[in-house]
Amino acid sequence: MGKPTGKIRIAVLLSGSGTSLENLFEHIDAGLPADVVCVLSSKKSAFGLQRAEKRGVPAIAVPRWEYPDVGAFNDALHTALAPFDPGLICLLGFLSPFELRRYDAERVLNVHPSLIPAFSGKGFYGHHVHEAVPKAGVKLTGAAVHFASDDYDDVPILLQRTVPVEDNDTVESLAARVQALERKLLPEAIRLIAARRVREAGRTRILPDESPPSRRQSARACFSTHHDVGYDRLMAHLTLAQKCEVLGKTRLFESLSETDLEAIAKISDTRSLNARDELFHQGDEGAKVYFIAKGQLKVITTSTAGDDLMFCVLDPGEVIGEVGLLADRPRTATVVAIKNSDLMVIDRRDFRALLRTRPEVAFELLTVLARRLARVSEFVEDTNFHNLPVRLAKKLIDFANIHGVPVSSKPGSMRIDLKLSQEEWGDLVGTTRESVNKQFRAWGREGLIALDKGKVVILELDEIEKLADCVVI
Repeated sequence: MGKPTGKIRIAVLLSGSGTSLENLFEHIDAGLPADVVCVLSSKKSAFGLQRAEKRGVPAIAVPRWEYPDVGAFNDALHTALAPFDPGLICLLGFLSPFELRRYDAERVLNVHPSLIPAFSGKGFYGHHVHEAVPKAGVKLTGAAVHFASDDYDDVPILLQRTVPVEDNDTVESLAARVQALERKLLPEAIRLIAARRVREAGRTRILPDESPPSRRQSARACFSTHHDVGYDRLMAHLTLAQKCEVLGKTRLFESLSETDLEAIAKISDTRSLNARDELFHQGDEGAKVYFIAKGQLKVITTSTAGDDLMFCVLDPGEVIGEVGLLADRPRTATVVAIKNSDLMVIDRRDFRALLRTRPEVAFELLTVLARRLARVSEFVEDTNFHNLPVRLAKKLIDFANIHGVPVSSKPGSMRIDLKLSQEEWGDLVGTTRESVNKQFRAWGREGLIALDKGKVVILELDEIEKLADCVVI
């Protein structure tokens, strides 16, 4: 791994094959700002030690069975760790108790294969969790990255996500699904810690990204596993005239004069996102407003149980972050790029000053808020009064109106030119991926829709419109 370079110095503790360690190595190879400075194992036979040695990382076995009790075992662990002075300790499948001692809680991360506090605590690890989950009859499980604690029942959660529990799941199939999630969460957690965006004071809080545009871009290039060098051209290089052109195409500013647009362009910043990059997170401070110049983003809210609900997909010309801007409150949702996206950014104070001097912009902003309130009201009504086929049909028609492209080879059909996963369709209508998959397959057998490379093709538009009780405009 080379000599330390000012990156986060990570010590990994493991007990098994080290697949999570290998995943961490791969993300570091891709630019994650971290160095694995040592790997400790509670078992001499752990294959994770060989993975470390292959990378030139010190690999140390501290066999639990050689010590009479947990205290003596931890004496040995801390003695082995001390020379490496790690800034962060990651417990990756470490099956023995680790006592914090000299390390603050926020310096020790653990990855747990369930939704804490469910299926956590003493005795819940590895396959024991995946055996217990189906037996309990739950429909969702997941993974969590949390700060370690000497108390099993009191662990501050940093990140937590869900996966479905299938009716035909085995311990192995469920474990594979959860482990795939774990491989995503750990690098994301390290990224947040590296950016100094984590505060742990009883309840973990993720702070907004307030770094300058150039640093944000550099960080994104380091962390995104979907990085596209060709796309990474930085909107910060736009001229004043180009900024005016972008702003003039947004709905809030389309009625303004060139002089007004130039004044706004001078107080605006720029930001670029790769697909799957997060613009901001639910609970972040609402300090900025964004305008989409290019791309598409989705708006998601997450329950305390970790369930996602997608409110909408936003396209070029739309505004993001207006609620926190006006109400001085944290972000009410998370916004994530669906595809590579460019945005213009205006600070809250500057935008409020703009509203005071441009009443037409304030009026248009009220129109945006009214539309979004109507969208939420419709969603609540649909969820409570309509069954899944109706809700899904309505959403297909909504997206056909915005993203629909007629299929020339079949009159009366339309392709929705937006690639969403079935999980995302489920988030849009308040149901599970499995339910969406079942409904899509049923409609496919009836010849109403087809799936083509992840996109929905409505083959019988009239029939879907009848189900939705609305039409494509």
